[in-house]
Amino acid sequence: MAKAATATATKELIEVWQQHCYSEFVMKDAEAALEIMSDNPHVLMVPIAIGGQGRKGDRQGEQE
Repeated sequence: MAKAATATATKELIEVWQQHCYSEFVMKDAEAALEIMSDNPHVLMVPIAIGGQGRKGDRQGEQE
């Protein structure tokens, strides 16, 4: 039973990740990519030392 639940959860996670990547890199639609993320996403761009928190901050690179 545990293997079936793990396989289902893994499949769902893969589907969500694929949709997120499609929204972000193929459609280039930030709103669609953010819809897939949590209600309080965080972005940290280490090479250039910027980031954001929350849906507004992730789009604009600033804190809400």
